[in-house]
Amino acid sequence: MKAAVGTVIDKYALERQIGEGGMGEVYEARHTLIGRRCAIKLLRPELASNSEVAQRLLREAQAAAAIGHPNIVETFDFGVTADGTTYLVMEYLDGQSLDQLLDESERLAISPTVAILVQVLSALVAAHNKGIVHRDLKPENIFIATGRRGVAEIKLLDFGISKFSSASGEALRLTKTGTVVGTPFYMSPEQATDTQNVDARTDLWAAGVILYECLTGRLPYEAKTYNAQIVQIVTGTHVPVQELEPSVPDALAAVVEHALQKQPAERFSSAAQMIQALLPYYDKEAVEVGHFSLQPSLLVSSPDLAQT
Repeated sequence: MKAAVGTVIDKYALERQIGEGGMGEVYEARHTLIGRRCAIKLLRPELASNSEVAQRLLREAQAAAAIGHPNIVETFDFGVTADGTTYLVMEYLDGQSLDQLLDESERLAISPTVAILVQVLSALVAAHNKGIVHRDLKPENIFIATGRRGVAEIKLLDFGISKFSSASGEALRLTKTGTVVGTPFYMSPEQATDTQNVDARTDLWAAGVILYECLTGRLPYEAKTYNAQIVQIVTGTHVPVQELEPSVPDALAAVVEHALQKQPAERFSSAAQMIQALLPYYDKEAVEVGHFSLQPSLLVSSPDLAQT
């Protein structure tokens, strides 16, 4: 059963549902004493007794708090109510996910693509420096928020299946060998075959997939079933970026190829190194124009849409 609007969870009054996922629902809420607007994620009641799922929600809070980066959504409260409702409280964001933005257009132009990726990678630099690997980097977890003075801010979400280098005990049970975690389309070859031993370079693979998708409007590896998708990622080949979109410069296409090397040792060694490779295409104006989805000049429209 969904929580009713108007319900007070500890000191947070639910105002409207703004999202839903496999673990629970997300609501816009307000602190009943100070009136602060926030977003609150509630674990589904049927999962309340599942300690592993509850640990994922706690891990999300711990990771965000440990990293403390402006491109990572701020998380400032976590708790369990007297009736067993587990919740996570985050900053409220106006805007849309990268996934929603890509649904509006066949692909993105180079400037906003690089502006988004540089900010995502900046968040990953901070996470990796803390020994935290996200492991579920995908467009749904990249949020384009309308920040102060209308400047677009990229926020990385959902560290629920992140891997901590210092994990032990209960935390290790969440990443045990043989348990595949992550979203198949963005999963690195090593993540698909050996979840326990992934490192920061698995996030750089996912960043490469997102870069490919933004520039071409397609994923590098796609299959109709989960198992076929894994086989494609591990053993398949992808169409080079420039075959799908010849306007992509050689050096930028090389960044994509470098990130999508099957062997981790052949990829960028760090998120910071990948940022450096993207900087020649980084346009500060693409960050300052405001909410990306409201800037048609930054998008590349689908030919089909252009004809309607």
